[in-house]
Amino acid sequence: MKSFTQKATMTAATLLLSSSLYAAGELKLYNWSDYMPQELIDKFSSTYDVRVIQDSYDSNETLLARLKSGVTGYDVAVPGDYMVAIMIEEGLLDKVQPHTLENFKHIKEELVDVYFDPGREYSIPYQFGTTSFMVDTDAIRVISIPWRYCLIPLMS
Repeated sequence: MKSFTQKATMTAATLLLSSSLYAAGELKLYNWSDYMPQELIDKFSSTYDVRVIQDSYDSNETLLARLKSGVTGYDVAVPGDYMVAIMIEEGLLDKVQPHTLENFKHIKEELVDVYFDPGREYSIPYQFGTTSFMVDTDAIRVISIPWRYCLIPLMS
């Protein structure tokens, strides 16, 4: 299995959960229900000679509740940014030091030192984007609100 641990963490997702990979030849992935197409999982599985078992969840809170309830055995999980900080604090993540992986040099600088995992000791960026919304103005009367009110950082 071609350098299984490194390739799995870099290719499959973002985080190793506390306790190292459980079984050679098998990767247990805990991921959002619509983040990874089955074709990609199948290709990874055949390329690296590993069986991938994927469970899914619908929210960061569902992920956290399941892991805190004692369900273990996942090798990789894909939480949202703020949940990484919570999982670190709860002791649910191993320090994997992804900056030591060969391809880490290709990660955009602004994604390296992030508020939820300073210095990227526990996580690797997998997807990056923003959430947006739209309104059907034929169905709903829209009151104009300047964008600056939507973009104010949350206060502690």
